[in-house]
Amino acid sequence: MNNLSVIENEGLIKVEVNEKQEQILSARDLHEFLEVGSRYNDWFNRMIGYGFVENEDFISITQKKVTAQGNETEYIDHIIKLDMAKEIAMIQRNEKGKQARKYFLQIEKDWNTPEKVMARALIVANKTIEKK
Repeated sequence: MNNLSVIENEGLIKVEVNEKQEQILSARDLHEFLEVGSRYNDWFNRMIGYGFVENEDFISITQKKVTAQGNETEYIDHIIKLDMAKEIAMIQRNEKGKQARKYFLQIEKDWNTPEKVMARALIVANKTIEKK
């Protein structure tokens, strides 16, 4: 998780690339953007009910934050792949979901340009050479 590259930070939701060259984002960030009325944990458990699989579509991570009283508390976040985020956006059936889906599709389109594909191939080739 430490080797992340931000590919989209100016848009609606921050999207990063992990060491496997997968596009990922925080499910909490998506929940916040979508302005879901229910608590994050309840909402995410409902989303999992659509057939998403832990360690395949998403991973769970523990984060720490400081409360308004200055205490440190832990909470669970989920790092989801872009494909899962697109599906969740479609499920929402509202304007925010539509906006998020279009945003994710644009990120994917940009990601698949010949220049970006070649750049990723070079990164993988360099890592392979370094391992030998």
